[in-house]
Amino acid sequence: MAGQDADELFEDIGHSQDARDELERFFLGPLKLSEEEIARRKTAAEVVVSRSSEINNSFVVLIAILAIAIGLYKQLFQ
Repeated sequence: MAGQDADELFEDIGHSQDARDELERFFLGPLKLSEEEIARRKTAAEVVVSRSSEINNSFVVLIAILAIAIGLYKQLFQ
């Protein structure tokens, strides 16, 4: 992330305790951000979350349609 705040990404991945120990070893200090930058990053994070929700919902619908199609195929042709 080279100079950027990676806290949220780090937590999303679900790192092990070893990774958390490494984090302490390489921690340089808190990132100082202006209020405008904090607001911009919050907005950007909200957009990413909403897009991932849309993608997840589309994926669930696609899987459901595929399951129904396979079920119908098996009933009709077996």
